[in-house]
Amino acid sequence: WVFNADGSLKNYMYLSKNALANSDSNFTKGWYTRDYTWSLEGKQVKVKGCYISSGSCIRTYIRYFDILRVTDKRVYFVMKAFTHEDGDIYKPISEMSYFTNYMGYLEVYDYDDVDGDGYDNTEDAYPFDSLAQ
Repeated sequence: WVFNADGSLKNYMYLSKNALANSDSNFTKGWYTRDYTWSLEGKQVKVKGCYISSGSCIRTYIRYFDILRVTDKRVYFVMKAFTHEDGDIYKPISEMSYFTNYMGYLEVYDYDDVDGDGYDNTEDAYPFDSLAQ
């Protein structure tokens, strides 16, 4: 998750080794991402985004991150998520389906160098192995 000051957010879903080697319009530098918007109210981050298929929003996701603790490199949270399949429209949580909840943390991380060896994923022969270059 990359939270931008303008309220936009990019969720880095997964890195595809195949997409690193082959051009694919659904991936950016090997990553499949999903765009969201976010806002902060007190110690809760509210996140909204869509699953896009054939250019249309087919599923809306709302996530609430309740912030538990913040360190210099991590944000610890409890997350609750809800969804609906009526497109990109506002619905109260009471009219949405419960999706999931869990505790976790977000960590400062360089998505362009997954293994932290100093080589960009797109130029790294072994992007998941910091000892091999």
